This record gives sequence, C-alpha cells and structure tokens, in this order.
Amino acid sequence: MQANSNKTIAKNTLFLYFRMALVILVGLYSSRVILNALGIEDYGIYNVAGSVVAMFAFLNGALGGASSRFITVELGKSNEKTFIRLIRCFTTTRAIHGIMALIIIVIAETIGLWLLYNKCEIPANRMYAALWVYQISVITAVLSIILVPFQALIIAHEHMAVYAYIGIFDAFLKLLICYLIQISPIDKLVFYAFMILVVQLALYLFNRIYCKLHFKECIAGYSFDKEYFKPILGFTGWNLLGSFSSMAITHAATVLISIFFGPALVTARAISGQVKSQVVNFITNFRTAVNPQILKRYASGEIESSKSLLFLSTNVSFYLMLVITLPLLFETELVLKLWLKIVPPYTVEFLRITLLEVLFIVYDLSFYMIFQANGRLKENALICPAMDIAAFAVVFVIYRMGGSVLAIAWALLILTIVQGMIVKPWLAVCLHGYTWREFTTIFARNGLVLFCSLIFPLLVVYMGDNTLFTSFLMIIVSVVSVLFSAYLFGFNKATRYSFNVMIAAFINKVIHK
Repeated sequence: MQANSNKTIAKNTLFLYFRMALVILVGLYSSRVILNALGIEDYGIYNVAGSVVAMFAFLNGALGGASSRFITVELGKSNEKTFIRLIRCFTTTRAIHGIMALIIIVIAETIGLWLLYNKCEIPANRMYAALWVYQISVITAVLSIILVPFQALIIAHEHMAVYAYIGIFDAFLKLLICYLIQISPIDKLVFYAFMILVVQLALYLFNRIYCKLHFKECIAGYSFDKEYFKPILGFTGWNLLGSFSSMAITHAATVLISIFFGPALVTARAISGQVKSQVVNFITNFRTAVNPQILKRYASGEIESSKSLLFLSTNVSFYLMLVITLPLLFETELVLKLWLKIVPPYTVEFLRITLLEVLFIVYDLSFYMIFQANGRLKENALICPAMDIAAFAVVFVIYRMGGSVLAIAWALLILTIVQGMIVKPWLAVCLHGYTWREFTTIFARNGLVLFCSLIFPLLVVYMGDNTLFTSFLMIIVSVVSVLFSAYLFGFNKATRYSFNVMIAAFINKVIHK
C-alpha cells in the first residue's frame, strides 16, 4: 500500500516539477517583458492596485485550505457506502466559496476603494487607469475564489498530470500576453489587467469542465449540509487568521511602501516578490504531491506512517529549496542583470533577504500539515497572526521614523524563522504527540547540509575573480555541493538505501528500454 502511494508521490512530483520548470521560466521572462512594457511607475501602480484587492483575498487562501483538507480526508475514508458524504462535502464547499465571493465584492468596493483613493500614492494622471485595474482585479479575485473547490478536487484525487497541464496552459496564456501587450491599442496597464482576467476565466472554465467529466461527486448546485458547513467554517475561521496575518505583512506592506516611498520602491519589492513566488512554488509543487498522502494516511488511522512521510518530505523540501537559493544568493546581481534590463534601486537587497526567508519558509509550510491533518488550528492561528501584526506595527513605526525600506524584508525573515522553527514545533510537541527530538534531528541534519554546502562556494568566492566564468562556476559548484552534501548527511541509512534502490531501478529501466 505504502509502496504504491510512494510511487504515486514520485510520479506526481515529476509531473509537477515539469509544470513548475515551465511556469518559472515563463514567469521570469514575462516579468521582465511586462516591467519593460509598463515602465517602473506603471508596474508599481499595478502592484499597488492589485495589492488592495489581494489584501482581501486572504479569505480565498483560508477557504482553499479548508476545502482541500476536508475533501482529501473524506477521500481517505470514502467507500461506496460513504460516497454520498463526499458529494455533500463538495457542494457545501462550493456554497461557502460563493458566499465569500460576495463578501469580497462588498469589502473591495467599500474599504478597498477608500484605501485606493485616500492612502495610495498614485499620480493624478494615472488614477483613472489604476481604478480600471482595481475593478478588473476584483472580478479576477472573485473568479479565483469560486475556482478553488474544483482545484481542491483535482488535488485530492491526485490527478497531478492534469493539474500540471492546467499550469502549463496558464503559463502559455501569460506568455501570449507578453506579445499582445506590445501591440495593445489601449492603455497598456489596463490591457494587462484585463488579459489577466481573461486567463483566470479560462482556468475556471477548464477546471470546472474537467471535474464535471471525471469526478462523480462534482455535481451541480450548492448545499448547506450541517455536518460539514459548521466544521468547514470553524476550520476556515482559524485558517483565516493565519491567512489574514500573512496578507497584512505582505500585501499590505506593498501599500505601506507606496505610502512612504512611492511606486519606484514598490517595484523593487515587487520584483523580489516575483522571485519569492516562483521559488516557493517549487516547494509548493512538491508539497502538493505529498500532502494528500499525509492527510489520507492520517484519516485512515496510519498515524506513524503519516508522521514519517511528513518529516521525510520536510527534509527533501529543505534540500530542494537550498539547491535554488544558494546559487541565487551568491550571484544575485548577475541574475538580476541577465533577467532585467532595468534593475530598480534596492532590488538586490530585497531579493537577498527574501531568498533567506524562502529557505526557512519550508518549515512553516511543512509543519502546518500537522495541524491540517489533526484539524486543530486554534493555537497556531492565535499565536502566529499576533506575531505578524505586531511585527507589521513595528515596521510601520520604523517607516514613520524615517527607517530603511528594507525593514519589512528583515521582519518577514525573522518571523519565518521563529514561527517555523520554534512556534510550530512547540505546538506540535505540546498538543499533537510529537517530540522535540524529532524536530531537532531535522534541524541538525539540515544545518549540517547547509554548512557543508557553503564550503566549496566560499572557496570559489575567495579564490575567484569577478568574471562571468567565475559566476557560472559558482552556480555549478553551489548546486553540486548541495546535492552531494544532502546525499551524504541529509538522510538516515534506511532512507539513503531506499533512494539507491529507486535510482538503480530507474537507471536499469532506462538502459533496457
């Protein structure tokens, strides 16, 4: 049983990595094209107007986590006799998402508009375009909310090949936008927002049609089943606090930078945010492949198996993230110069701090599954948001006192480390039957791999000169150093033996084809 599920995880991971590689390449290329087409000021305005809407999209994230968790758990317990429960669960999640879409519209058209008109530093001659972008973004946000139950169904059934194809379809559509924006006969800023809306509509229709054709539980209509409505809302309520705090410290920070520093520095942070989004997607894709199995094993009573998979996936996630972040940290300036024709001020500094943040965000993403599986989010949802909001208040004071724009980046890094390596493990030990030894073992292994991975790249820095060849040598040495260190020190003997068997079987299969 576990062998088959491990093969499923491996196969799904390959599909998702192929999707991820293409999406990252398209995302990085399109970011450069869009920045050049819009210019620094309009690109900043787009991020400001979009962030006002994104501040309220935390509802979407909270509901998405709840929908995915309940549908996946029902699949883990489902059989012919209980299949009707899965139908009731799905139609209830659709109803809840419909209600929240209406709430988003009301909030966005009141509080959101007030923020846009009164608190965002937007040049008067671009306010008309910013208003159009805002209204189009509201519709886009609503479509993304009602799309979530269908995405949750695809992920819960582990149809990752289709999930990957949808992501590739999305990437190609955004690549098409890069061409169309060059020849747009109307305002490029408004045109770009409208095309993003068209892409979101296409994704919604594609997901809905696929689910209707392949999953019997995907039926028309909505329901308010008491057995699911109250638990999902309760789960969502606590999830909501976490999503709200994440929104406050990220998207609201964009508005804050706009208020104190203007659109140009919003663009610098937005670029680092683009890289963060793409790099985090690398690990999110892996976790998307493994999380359904963690939940299903927990739901079927295989607690120790679920726990083992959680820790193994955390290890793998950290090493995969290190493979990406280490060479980027050493060669940030080179990457930005190759990627962008225009590198706004503070972009290098923002990006380096952000890369450190995403390295440690692995623990936050991985250990949150402990609470997702158990269904108990209350304690984490009270502690972490309180820390986020307090940090945001401190950053606000720093900005008021004339402090550096980088304060928000440092705050995010510190919060990520504390919440992922202290708060979540502490809650897991106190409330969910874990031990500190399990967590310290993970941290010790990861720390040893990190230390060993730095040795050879630092030698290249010390001995090399400032040439393009040295930079590319640094990237190669960094990647090889991480992989070699992870293989030697990152896993126990049993796991390393399993990897050896899998690699040997794969090589043997390729040779005898």
